[in-house]
Amino acid sequence: MPLSADEILADAANIIARHLPDARIFLFGSRAKGDATKTSDFDIAVDAGSKISLGVLARIKDEIDELRTLKSIDLIDLNRVNPKFETIIRKSGVNIYDRGNRTA
Repeated sequence: MPLSADEILADAANIIARHLPDARIFLFGSRAKGDATKTSDFDIAVDAGSKISLGVLARIKDEIDELRTLKSIDLIDLNRVNPKFETIIRKSGVNIYDRGNRTA
């Protein structure tokens, strides 16, 4: 049975937190705005304080891809994106994990 949206988000956050326990994790896009449809993907941004190594990012993405979901989960490193895009995510995104604490 596929996971619910809340389960998908929680599982993805747990995977990220296991690799990057001091990170901040944001949900952004349609799911953060509340106008997602049943086919909407999950847009997740991670701020680890500095650029995440590509190896760690790849391991996280591989684990997230193993989740039992038909939904796409897009993961970005906030320290590797355009500063304007980072600002938009920080302003409109929902902080779901903050350095060891689940916030949503």
